[in-house]
Amino acid sequence: MRTQWTKELIHKEALKYSTRSEFERNNKPAYKASVRRGIMDTMCSHMTPLQIKWTKELIHKEALKYSTRSEFKRFNCAAVGAAERRGIMNDVCSHMIKPKRKTYKKKYGEAELYNEALKYNTRTEFKNKNINMYYACLNYGVLEKVCNHMVKGKNGFNPYKSAILYYLSIDNGTAYKIGITNRTIKQRFSNTDLEKLEVLKTWDFPLGKDAQDKERNILRVHKYAKYKGVDLLEIGNSELFDRDILGLDTLKGKK
Repeated sequence: MRTQWTKELIHKEALKYSTRSEFERNNKPAYKASVRRGIMDTMCSHMTPLQIKWTKELIHKEALKYSTRSEFKRFNCAAVGAAERRGIMNDVCSHMIKPKRKTYKKKYGEAELYNEALKYNTRTEFKNKNINMYYACLNYGVLEKVCNHMVKGKNGFNPYKSAILYYLSIDNGTAYKIGITNRTIKQRFSNTDLEKLEVLKTWDFPLGKDAQDKERNILRVHKYAKYKGVDLLEIGNSELFDRDILGLDTLKGKK
């Protein structure tokens, strides 16, 4: 019957020996179990430390016991440390098996994945409708790229649908807002926010990305006038200005 090496059982066994080499020699399964569980130092704290002068020959002899570097490091970190300090790790491990890199053949091309992703408005929809291609995007590291057009969250914006760019006056000119949406202004804002705003101008764009580019340009050019007061809206306070940057409110006879 195979022994289940619990921490208590390993400790009881380790107490029989005065050195780690004696422990390993007399009960290799218990010794290996303590190494696997990362409790070797605790289990062997009572033992007499063995001072070994790690010559190149001794390190090489020790290394020959193992078939991989990971195994060597797991079972004799002292010898590994000595080999690394002396710069002979490659030499003493030359006989060891090199781990094979995990490779896989790509089943889909990036263009194919991108075209498939364009069919969906959200990642959840993409995952539910075509889980194989979704995980292929994830594994190939292109998920962010092919899903860039998708709506993110309740107020998400889809650059591949038609959109409007809007310019608003908030609280009778306390601040001004630039923004984009695939919906109408009424659908975009809550009833509470709608009471505070006045639509000064809207621009229609067949492709939302063009509206998005226009908005980004306006935000960049007029960043000097960014509003820094208390929040005036439930959402969208990051695109507020402290002045009429486009001059559209003054055209209506307002200061």
